[in-house]
Amino acid sequence: SDDGDGDATNARINSKAKQFATYDGPDDDDLEIIKENDLAFRNEDSETDEGDERTEDMDDDTDQSQELFSKLRDKTKRSDLRDKIVESSTYVTDYQFDHTNSRWCDIELQFPADSKKLLLLSLAEDACKKTVIREVSGINKSYPITSDIEGDTSKTIATEGVNFRQIWLYDDIIDINKIYSNDIAAILKNYGVEAARGAIMKEISDVFAAYSINVDPRHLTLVADYMTFEGTFKPFNRMGLASNSSPFLQMSFESTCNFLTHATLNNATDTLNSPSARLVLGKVVQGGTGIFEVRQLCKTY
Repeated sequence: SDDGDGDATNARINSKAKQFATYDGPDDDDLEIIKENDLAFRNEDSETDEGDERTEDMDDDTDQSQELFSKLRDKTKRSDLRDKIVESSTYVTDYQFDHTNSRWCDIELQFPADSKKLLLLSLAEDACKKTVIREVSGINKSYPITSDIEGDTSKTIATEGVNFRQIWLYDDIIDINKIYSNDIAAILKNYGVEAARGAIMKEISDVFAAYSINVDPRHLTLVADYMTFEGTFKPFNRMGLASNSSPFLQMSFESTCNFLTHATLNNATDTLNSPSARLVLGKVVQGGTGIFEVRQLCKTY
C-alpha cells in the first residue's frame, strides 16, 4: 500500500540520516535537513492515477533525496576535518572555513591563564608566509607592478613562472588578451609560432632599448625568422646552427674546427646559397644588387 511504502521510505531515510551523523549527534543543520527530507516524502501526491506522472514524481523525489543526502555527506566531511584540526593542536578550540568561496578562515585559540604574553600578529604573518592557501602550478611568486603612466588605474601583476592554461580559467578577473611572457617556448606551445616570433623580436628590442640602442626592425625580423622558420623555436647559437645544411655558414659563426671536422668526416656539401657561405669564399652575395650580373653588350655583325 502507499502508507506502507511511505513508512518504509521514512525508515530508510532515518537510517541513512543516522549513518551520516557525526559522533556528537546531529546538530541543528542536520535536523533541519532531515526534516526537509521527511517533509518532501510526506507531501508526495498519493492520489495520482496516471502511471507516468507517478513515476515522474518519484524520480523528482529521488533526485531531491540524493541532493539532501549529498549536502549532509559534505557537511559530515567538513565536520570531520574540523575535528581533526582541533584534535591535532593543543591550543585550537574551533575552526571554520569558507568552503563556498575559499575567502576566509577563522581559528579560535585558547591558552592557559598563566602563559606568557604572545604577539599573535607576528606569528600569524610568519605562518602565512610558510603556508600555501592556493597555488597555480608553474607559478612560484607574484607581485604588483605600478604603472608609470599618469592617471592609469589599471592593476598589473608579474609572476615568477608561467601557466597560460590556468590563467585562462580566470578570464572574469584577468584580461587574457593582455597577458605576456618572456618564456618563448611557453608562448610557442600555447599561441603558435607567429606569436613566438613576435615575442623574440620584442625581447631582443627590449635588451637593446635598455642601453638606448635603436635596432632596425628588419634585423630583428631576420633573427626571429631564422629562429622560428622550422615551425619550432631553436636558439641562435652553434647548437641551433647545427641543423643548417651549409657547413660554411656553421663555420662562420663559431667552433670552426668542430664544424669543419664534422663536415669532412660526413662528406658534406655546400651549395653556397647562404650569404655567410659566399662571403667566406669571397663571392658576391646573391641578394640585393648581387642578385644579377652586369655584362658587356657585344656587338653583333
